[in-house]
Amino acid sequence: SLKEYLELPFKEYYGQDFGTASPAGLIGCKFDRNTCYARQINYLPMSTLSLGKLYCELKFGNTDKIIADNADKEAIKKLKNGFDKSELSQDIISKYPNLLRGFFIEACKNKDIEFRLGLMNSMNLYAVEESKDLWNEILNYVYAQDKNGNYTNDPIDDYNHLIDAWGYCVADHYGQPKKGSAQIREF
Repeated sequence: SLKEYLELPFKEYYGQDFGTASPAGLIGCKFDRNTCYARQINYLPMSTLSLGKLYCELKFGNTDKIIADNADKEAIKKLKNGFDKSELSQDIISKYPNLLRGFFIEACKNKDIEFRLGLMNSMNLYAVEESKDLWNEILNYVYAQDKNGNYTNDPIDDYNHLIDAWGYCVADHYGQPKKGSAQIREF
């Protein structure tokens, strides 16, 4: 459950998949050896500014590491370095002053889907039962099929916003895949 997750004594890391038309999946992860616990934080489409406001509302500080989709380098740069005063109204600055400072956000160094899935498959994974969109992705995440109906090693590009964000955290935390098969359990 979310209550049990929040009580875990491990530092929380964050994964961010960007999306303004599709969901901007934000996930929280806690690691204990070969086990990763995850919770969904956001599944709404959001602009870079809206994400910055969300980070402020979540009280992200300079030790709250966010690993983000490396496909949007401009968003990462803006969220890392902070917004310029000229881009924000005085009302927004007074309500969200950390938008000027920026956040501890880095691009995922390895965007290779197979690499991330290999790492995740080698772990014990737990998803918070209240994370409905995350569970929807887990239950609907499938691999593409070739013209003969055989499954390939390529996942379809759907039901992946939170799973990708989870993979960014795992890849950043562990780095090298191990052999095995993941089973995702409710927590």
